Amino acid sequence: MHELVLKNVDKIYPGGVQAVYDFNIEIEHGEFIVLVGPSGCGKSTVLRMLAGLEEISAGDMILNGERVNHVAPADRDISMVFQNYALYGHMSVYQNMGFSRTIQHEALDTLHEKVMEAASVVQLEPELNRYPRNLSGGQRQRVALGRSIVSSAKVILMDEPLSNLDAKLRVESRRALAKLHQQLDNTFVYVTHDQTEAMTMATRIVVMNGGRIQQIGTPFEVYHWPENMFVGGFIGSPAMNFVYGQIRDGRFVNEGLDLEIPDELKETIKSYSGKEIILGIRPEHFTTAPNNGHAPVKAVENSTEYLGNHALVYLTLGTNDCIANIKLEGMGVEADTSELYIDMNRAHFFDSESEKRIRSEEKVS
Repeated sequence: MHELVLKNVDKIYPGGVQAVYDFNIEIEHGEFIVLVGPSGCGKSTVLRMLAGLEEISAGDMILNGERVNHVAPADRDISMVFQNYALYGHMSVYQNMGFSRTIQHEALDTLHEKVMEAASVVQLEPELNRYPRNLSGGQRQRVALGRSIVSSAKVILMDEPLSNLDAKLRVESRRALAKLHQQLDNTFVYVTHDQTEAMTMATRIVVMNGGRIQQIGTPFEVYHWPENMFVGGFIGSPAMNFVYGQIRDGRFVNEGLDLEIPDELKETIKSYSGKEIILGIRPEHFTTAPNNGHAPVKAVENSTEYLGNHALVYLTLGTNDCIANIKLEGMGVEADTSELYIDMNRAHFFDSESEKRIRSEEKVS
């Protein structure tokens, strides 16, 4: 049985503004689900509906086999870590972490045991007598996580908890959260606009845009097999390149561009012959090494950024601006980008109208 299910969930605000459309997901116990997408895509609204802070306009929320649409937040066996951590400034770390159990009149010895256990997990034992104003951003974040652990909720919701941290601390906190998830027997549902956070922590990613799910899958799946152009462009840094062109005689052509298509891809897109189509290629699938004897692409290099062991080459390919991520061979060796090749075995093709990735079973009318 799935631990948490959202079935055909909509969220419509007064005035008819719809924030979430037909949201469906089945979550197993112990998963780390990350909702990712641009600002305003509806991901935080979904999280607030899970927490009971927003009413569900249509559809069902099922927790451990029971419909909980109208169950009060305190009775849902769910805890939430807010973006601003929502700590009580007049309470110590110890009191903040134990607050949810204190108001439920937990026995003091049991409460103390739970707080000390949580403090050990989030490495805050030396800070228990301090107050939030005397803590760093990372420490306040761990207090909020510790409070969720003490609550013993089976599902922990997190709304961009790392957004207030500096870059180095975000990296450290990502590792700490992933380790914490492994230690605890809890389900995490995490909201972020940062695709790096999603890729590094999630067991499954839910990519959202415009209030709708674009794709649900593992980090590997959404990166290597994007369902549409939005997912391909949002997941990955730098983003996937998109080149507009046509299929002619089994080749992809654009002004000044003529690329041979591998046989297995030819079968997939044969019904697009003579029609406009979009080539999707990731920056790392450009190379300076000859590719199976193919001629290099005709590209105009605009600028290059050297970043240690690789270089980002900004170029014009046909009539499209692209980025190539070129690996450097050794220390002090600059990239020779006079000839660039594309690994067409790693290419994707997208329908120009629907913007969906073309699969072998998909046809053009």
